Amino acid sequence: MSDNPVADKDWEEAEFRARALAELPERLSPSAVERAMHQLNVSRSTLFRLVKQFREDGRTSALLRNTRGPKPGMHPLDPAVEEIVFRHFTGFYATRRKPTRTRFWREVAADCRAQGLTPPSIRRLDRWLEGRDQAKLMSRREGKDKAERRHLATPGGLAASHPLEIA
Repeated sequence: MSDNPVADKDWEEAEFRARALAELPERLSPSAVERAMHQLNVSRSTLFRLVKQFREDGRTSALLRNTRGPKPGMHPLDPAVEEIVFRHFTGFYATRRKPTRTRFWREVAADCRAQGLTPPSIRRLDRWLEGRDQAKLMSRREGKDKAERRHLATPGGLAASHPLEIA
């Protein structure tokens, strides 16, 4: 047993699924499908997905549940790549010219390749951009007044004492 009981439980479930799927015949009959659905407590489509994963891979680990969040082995941006991204962000993307995200990615990728680095994917770059302060970005791209109108709270409130009172 390991120090992580959640991982042990997931592994036990994957082993249980592997034993149940290994017992299934190569050519699935309706009765075998029904029996496996009840045994594994999964829907028909999930059962066929599990059978496909298990038969293609052949390993118990193929049946582990997918977890949310970054997958093991995913790393943040390399420091050298992040320096390039930040330089292009401040000098190119966060300007009044308002270049598109695709154009920003192309500039970053070109610089990364010129320095012999692996460029980040456009999706990874989008996640990096989403982590930036959107109010400051809008302030730099469209002006402080427009950013304040959009991102600052406005005083006052809206209250109703009866349903459908506000039209």
